[in-house]
Amino acid sequence: MRIVSATVTNLQQKLEGLQTANTLMKEDIRIAKSNIVQLQQENLNLRRDKETLVDEHHRQMQVSQSVSQSVSQSVSQSVSQSVSHSVTQSLSQSVSLRM
Repeated sequence: MRIVSATVTNLQQKLEGLQTANTLMKEDIRIAKSNIVQLQQENLNLRRDKETLVDEHHRQMQVSQSVSQSVSQSVSQSVSQSVSHSVTQSLSQSVSLRM
């Protein structure tokens, strides 16, 4: 009978230990699930922020390209006018010298 009593006591202690471990693991799982939800929300926020930044970058690139084209056209027109003026002056001088 002592052996049976010792075995029962031993099994009860093991059961209590397993129940405690089970309770701790359940708490760990609850904490882990909470962390997952928080990380998923943070991930969503970061993705939205990234999309906002990418969109803003694209808009800035379009503005830069537009400005660059305007400057290029302006420079081309200025050079063209300058060359035209120089040619006109040269022709005028040439005509004046021939007369």
